[in-house]
Amino acid sequence: MSVEIVDSDKVCQNRLARWGIPIFVGIVALAVFVFTLAPTVTAEDSGELIAAAWHFGVPHPPGYPLWTILCGIFTHLVPIGSIAFRANLFSAVCSAGAAMVVYAALRELKLSQLVCASASLVFVWCRWSWSQSVITEVYGLNTLLTAAIFWCGLRWYATRDRKILVWASLFLGLGMSNHHTIGLCGLAVAVWILLQQPTLLKQWRLILLSTSAFIVGLLPYIYLPISASADPVINWGDPSTPQRFWEHVSRDQYGALGPMKVVEPMSAARLSGQIGYLTDSLVDDMTVYLAIASLGGFVLMVAQRKWRWPFVLVVLWVACTGILFALLANYDLDRTSRWAMRVFLIPVPLGFVVALAVFMDWIIRIVRDRLSGERVLSTLLVGIIVLGGPAAQVVSHWRQCDYSNYWYAYDHAQNMLECMLPNSMIFPSGDHSAFPLVYLVLVEEKRPDVLIADIYGYVSPELYKDRPVDSQDAPLTWVIKKQRRPAYFTTKKASPVPNVTWQQAGILYHLLPEHIPFNNEEILEKCSYRNISDSCPGVVDFGSDHILCDYEFFLGLEKLDKGLPKAAIHHFKSAATYGKGVKEVFNNIGSALGEHGFEENAIEYFRQAALLDKCYVLPRWNLFRTYKARQDWRRAKHWLERIIAANPDDYRAYGEMGFVQELQGDTKQAIRYWKKSLCLNPAQSFIMDAISRINRSEGP
Repeated sequence: MSVEIVDSDKVCQNRLARWGIPIFVGIVALAVFVFTLAPTVTAEDSGELIAAAWHFGVPHPPGYPLWTILCGIFTHLVPIGSIAFRANLFSAVCSAGAAMVVYAALRELKLSQLVCASASLVFVWCRWSWSQSVITEVYGLNTLLTAAIFWCGLRWYATRDRKILVWASLFLGLGMSNHHTIGLCGLAVAVWILLQQPTLLKQWRLILLSTSAFIVGLLPYIYLPISASADPVINWGDPSTPQRFWEHVSRDQYGALGPMKVVEPMSAARLSGQIGYLTDSLVDDMTVYLAIASLGGFVLMVAQRKWRWPFVLVVLWVACTGILFALLANYDLDRTSRWAMRVFLIPVPLGFVVALAVFMDWIIRIVRDRLSGERVLSTLLVGIIVLGGPAAQVVSHWRQCDYSNYWYAYDHAQNMLECMLPNSMIFPSGDHSAFPLVYLVLVEEKRPDVLIADIYGYVSPELYKDRPVDSQDAPLTWVIKKQRRPAYFTTKKASPVPNVTWQQAGILYHLLPEHIPFNNEEILEKCSYRNISDSCPGVVDFGSDHILCDYEFFLGLEKLDKGLPKAAIHHFKSAATYGKGVKEVFNNIGSALGEHGFEENAIEYFRQAALLDKCYVLPRWNLFRTYKARQDWRRAKHWLERIIAANPDDYRAYGEMGFVQELQGDTKQAIRYWKKSLCLNPAQSFIMDAISRINRSEGP
């Protein structure tokens, strides 16, 4: 009988290598995230998500129940910094965990430990993954669960252990309880596994266990109706009934896979543009050098038989998370859509990171073989290769992802509060205005006297639940009349109540009765943004651009009121620079200039707004009205034609076109357009009167 002697030192070393390196990877990733972590609330969804987590409420569709529960627990248990800082830290912890899981996944391919550590840091330090790891968002947790599914696939490949497939199903269900796009990641791994072993579809016990695990992963959705029934301060869509629950979870509010509902159907040219954007995003995420190195890895994987199945996985991964996503979401390519949809592409680089790791491992083997007798030089070159990837990511993306001095959203919300009288209510427009306010008022409890009447993009239903069924007042009108509070808006709209006027109040509009004197100058002086005067402003993202655009716009508006058109136009140009590519910005500037009599300047801004989106009719209507006031019927008719082309069902455009044709003496065409308008909306007695008038004048 022989006795096997176990070397305890080797066992300890193996355990240290197995657990110590991934833990070290996680610590390094977390350290970078903490150094660049936002100190407080940021723009976009941050404020709403923090408030939902802190109060265990319901955020925007599809509700993100898993994230809300976990982040809520984290922010209550971790007593570090402000509540916003804790929520930001939760994102960092999730992404650091993802780095550890990616390391474990790559190790299943028998790649060296140093290569796996390097490649995992490259992935989590991709620009968009990093930027979402230092603010409050759901994508850090999504990245962690995505990495877990990826690890399950490669672990099954290495071991053929069917229990791993049950775990993969559980992670997929949990992922679907956080962000639906993880389903594309699950699809890629599932197809890859079935291509290798299609007989798994006949194993009913495994299918039953996997389905059960997936359903267990979906159980966090039970949280949504339970939370909604408790009437939390954040209760988007109130999913307390089966119908509202389904509408919320299915994103019916958006009508799209992502947050942007598009109008144009898919076409070859449109898909080509989307894939081009996907390619640009990938290169931006990984830098040109690492993207090229990844292509070298793809060549190696094709050339060597041992990499056949990992190569198939990478191809399926990129096809599902990138190309298939583009086909399903069919996103637009304007600036707003690019920014909104970019975070949905965060999983795509993981496939390229696998190829990068293969390439790095191949290079290191060559270096060690060729320089086997020169240990110092070999070690130096290997160190450069291993550290080069993460270093390239840090150097390339630090400035873009360093949110450590980001105060734009906090200051913007604070300034809005400074502009309001006691016991006011506000109807904000845009996430960059609404959600930071939500954080300050509902989480930090600053100005609890202020009522945010429009948190979700629509007037809060609880504010008009007592409105009579036969009331002629719209919800907005009803709330303004019923609340009897000073009412503020971030954008000017059609007057919701009669006999009122819009007055600028700093960076807000104050709705006041007519003929009430109002002094705006002192209010605007209260507004300040520490990032504007800071010598190191740090990151500027789409949300901060929106905030700075608003500030410059209101500065320009004040100069117009003071009779200083040159100074006003200067501020409007600055606003247009920050709002580049955002059609609403140009339309609003044009409206402000037009109201103050600067028609030529207004026309130019309206034209730019119209050029940004062929389906955006507001600037086209403004151009029509401007030329109509000038009695320039040729140009007025031109813009009516553009409105009809953008919206063939716009009965108002047909009606106006009829009056233009009548003024030009073409009564037959006028009647034709009027009949089309009546066909779309018969309740237009003034058009029927116009047709009768022409018929009477022309006789039988």
